[in-house]
Amino acid sequence: MTVTATRTATSGLRDLLFERLEAPGGSFATLLDRVRAAGPGAAYALHETVAAARPALVAAMHRALGGQILVVVPTPDVAERTFADLTYYLGDARGVALVRPREDNVGAIESPSERSARMTLLADLVAGKPLVAVAPVAALRQYVVPPAIFEAATFALRIGDEPGWEALQERLYRIGYRRTDVVAAAGEFAVRGGIIDLYAATADAPARIEFFGDEIETIRKFD
Repeated sequence: MTVTATRTATSGLRDLLFERLEAPGGSFATLLDRVRAAGPGAAYALHETVAAARPALVAAMHRALGGQILVVVPTPDVAERTFADLTYYLGDARGVALVRPREDNVGAIESPSERSARMTLLADLVAGKPLVAVAPVAALRQYVVPPAIFEAATFALRIGDEPGWEALQERLYRIGYRRTDVVAAAGEFAVRGGIIDLYAATADAPARIEFFGDEIETIRKFD
């Protein structure tokens, strides 16, 4: 059996767009040179362009420059559309993040999946992972934990480590994890016998951590 893979029409149009934008001597190439010269932390406003063209320009900038780009847009609706367009142009949803504003109303229940996505984004930013983050103004008005505090609260667990049975539970509680009878969402942990079930905020599945005294004997994911 022979399998032949060809380039799709949409990918061909996307490649053609980037080839035109990145052509040497063009105005976009000049813009990239100015951005490189400005260095990290510089801010720019995209104007005199139609709204539909801006995600393509941002995607081209990220392809050429790499690193981390924060795109600020007026509303959550615009952020959703920009996120979808960037995912198309960059061809990889893992390299694009959407920062949704938290619900601040009294009694509001935050979605565990959104909380996990926010923690994953913060972890990727602290780690220096190349990405494009899209945020509406409403999200930027809300408090975000400083990078140094976030990094200090982050830790890894490995087989053979001795974090301490009681000490680990206290540490999880201090950084905001909630103890439950059975873990069902990111940010929860459960205790029974010599086992701690932990659903890390940045994980896609919970882990079962089995102790022998204060030492971690096994770690395995479970459904």
